[in-house]
Amino acid sequence: DWNPFFQVFQLRGTYPNRNYPKLFKDPNVGQTAKETFDDAQKMLNEWMKDKTVEARGVVGFFKCNSNEEDDIEIYDDDDSHIATLHGLRQQQQQQTPSVELQKFMCLSDFVAPKNAHKVRDYIGLFVVSAGFGITELCADLKENKTDDYSALLAQALADRLGEAFAEKMHFDARREFWGYEPMENEALSATDLHKIKYQG
Repeated sequence: DWNPFFQVFQLRGTYPNRNYPKLFKDPNVGQTAKETFDDAQKMLNEWMKDKTVEARGVVGFFKCNSNEEDDIEIYDDDDSHIATLHGLRQQQQQQTPSVELQKFMCLSDFVAPKNAHKVRDYIGLFVVSAGFGITELCADLKENKTDDYSALLAQALADRLGEAFAEKMHFDARREFWGYEPMENEALSATDLHKIKYQG
């Protein structure tokens, strides 16, 4: 999604040219948006060629249970408690006639509770970054080359790469590691993926 990239530069089009790629047709900001986008593409190609910025990620699957405080307790392979994800129950009542939707939900409600039966649930966690090297690059651009535009461009581009990498990591975790329907049975377009039309 390139729209947050353009928001960094306050390049906002007007209807019907509000979002990428229609933004390029906007009579007020279209040309500047296209030039900025082209600069980002050029920078991205340089990064790939020179391996300037590196993306890294890790995924893990852990045993877990919810507790009475709306938290999720995470365990290692020996069932020792290693971490707690603190939950926050919804704070605002939903304006709906549905009794089911009026409940104040918490993420821990979807995890098997800790009880005497010792049934464990599982949670998948991942962390990603596409910004290894970006701090040094931006410092060099600002301090040595006095190029604030390129430093801002680099930060905005790294942000978009981080988001894209998170989507890719989620896709891989969901399809290859977690055990949902095999990838060959899922015929989703990029638009379907963006609209979260999948299970998991």
